[in-house]
Amino acid sequence: MILKRAYEEIMEELEVTAEMRKRILSRLQRADFHTPAAKRRGFGGLQKLLAAAACLVVLAGGLWAARGLWQTETPGPSDNVLVVPDIQEAGSAQELSNLLGFAVRDMDSLPFVPAETSYRACWGEMAEIEYSGEGERGLFRKSLGSGEDNSGDFNTYDSTEELTVGPCTVQLRGSQGTYTLAVWSDDAFSYSLSLSSGATKEEWADIISAYLQEE
Repeated sequence: MILKRAYEEIMEELEVTAEMRKRILSRLQRADFHTPAAKRRGFGGLQKLLAAAACLVVLAGGLWAARGLWQTETPGPSDNVLVVPDIQEAGSAQELSNLLGFAVRDMDSLPFVPAETSYRACWGEMAEIEYSGEGERGLFRKSLGSGEDNSGDFNTYDSTEELTVGPCTVQLRGSQGTYTLAVWSDDAFSYSLSLSSGATKEEWADIISAYLQEE
């Protein structure tokens, strides 16, 4: 009973698996605690208990040491390195212009009234303005370089359409007469505007025309 109680007290302090418990008990059962009959009287029983207790102490010490190693082990360096892109937040279109070194204006001809607007300077060469409100979302981008698709949109669309607005050729992408993405450029910059609910070809012409007139 003493041996069993000692085992249970130690096990309460240790977090071991069922397999580890099984190995400990198996070792105790195989241990040779028997002594000659002449020596079993008097101190024989005490020696048996002391030997069993010593065995438990040794096993407990080993488990505590292993437990410490498990807890202090630190993961090695990951093969996948997370690279954070160079994106800076701005408070307005003017602040965005100052960060990038070229003029950036708000898209004031959206088909909804924005409740929230976020300004970001990306990689020192692209302005990104995100508009949200009335359950709608719009994402406008302007970047250095002509003839580039800076939308970051790699979706496959059912239909594309081209229209001419002022000096610019605009490519529309969408489905069944509703277009959610417009991409265009001038001599120095590339532009894109995506609308969550989309717009018709005529509506897109008005949106982009109003923006170009303010340039």
